Amino acid sequence: MRSIFFFWQCASAIDSLAAFYFNNITAGDNPPSPAALNLARHIGELPSLFPQILKSLFEIIIFEDAGNQWSLSRPILSLIMISEQMFSDLRAQILASQPLDQQQRLSQCFDKLMTDVTRSLEPKNRDRFTQNLTTFRHDFRAK
Repeated sequence: MRSIFFFWQCASAIDSLAAFYFNNITAGDNPPSPAALNLARHIGELPSLFPQILKSLFEIIIFEDAGNQWSLSRPILSLIMISEQMFSDLRAQILASQPLDQQQRLSQCFDKLMTDVTRSLEPKNRDRFTQNLTTFRHDFRAK
């Protein structure tokens, strides 16, 4: 039980970090604060950090029995919002890793994932993404 709680705390921390980056660097209208600039510099020194975290979260959603998609959907959406190219690259990588007979179905699941999701981290948008992610997982896992 303790490790599951720790896992959800990690997901929440990743969401906070990615949401801060999105709101202050990616989508920020005002000049970034010194804290945002420091974060951007650190992330720039580790360019694979956000893509690797996003990949790990998707692998949990797709292949493991993660009971609480809500907790995972938050950081996934925040990371997708940071870079749509990162998400597109990850999608291609995940599709290529699947057997040919699974690729078409998974591609269709990915197509539906961002339906009616806007480029924001507003609560309604997050809820819509969570619903889509739950459907994504269910549709892919249904044989």
